Order: sequence, then C-alpha cells, then structure tokens
Amino acid sequence: MLTQCTQSKNYQKLITQYLWQDFKNQVDANRLTPLGKRLYAPRKETIERSFVDAKELHGHRYTRFRGLSKVQAQCLLSAACQNMKKMALVLERKARKRAKEALLRLYRAIERTSLGSSTTSGQVSCFTPAFL
Repeated sequence: MLTQCTQSKNYQKLITQYLWQDFKNQVDANRLTPLGKRLYAPRKETIERSFVDAKELHGHRYTRFRGLSKVQAQCLLSAACQNMKKMALVLERKARKRAKEALLRLYRAIERTSLGSSTTSGQVSCFTPAFL
C-alpha cells in the first residue's frame, strides 16, 4: 500500500503549499458565493478590457524589441499611457459634471430673475436649456 502512495525511500509524502494558501482559499470561497459571482461578473468587462486595449492599441500583439529589459520598458510605457488615458477620462467626466451643474445654477438664476420681472411686465419666461 505505501508503495502506491509515494516513491520516496522512507515512504513519506511531502506536500508543499503556498505561504498564504489559507487566505487564497478564503478569497476563492467568497468569490464562489452568489454575491461574489455577481460582484466578479463585471471584471471581464473592465479588467480584461485593459488587456484588449494593450493588444489592439498599444502594440502588445508582438514585441517591438528584443531582450527582457526592453520588452519590460515597452510594457511599462504602454501601461503608463493607459493610465494617463484613464485619468484624462475621469477628469473630463468630472469637468462635464461641474459644467452641467454650473449651467443649471445659471439657468435657475436666470429663471428667478425673469420670473421676478414677469410679474411687472406680464411676460412669462420660456427659456429651457438644451442640456436638460
């Protein structure tokens, strides 16, 4: 029976395990719960998307250089480009939101002043901003 379990001379089997294996098992258990599956599902649309962008837009289909250090430099520069593009998109979204809020405040101020003056002149404001 022992000869079937191991090939070592002293009939002991050595099992090696990753140092943080218990934590990895906990993460896997959480990921396989219904909530974990629901939270993990968008990952293929966000994380893998960056690899697709690197492949299609940043030349990661083939390496342009030879040698580990040169290829690593290419990958790091591509990752930096991707991060800058992501930061620019986030800043643009914030700027658009701030601009929309400012226009809305301006619209309300115009509406208040025109409504205040409409009681004296008898005219009603029909100004509607295009972004609403």
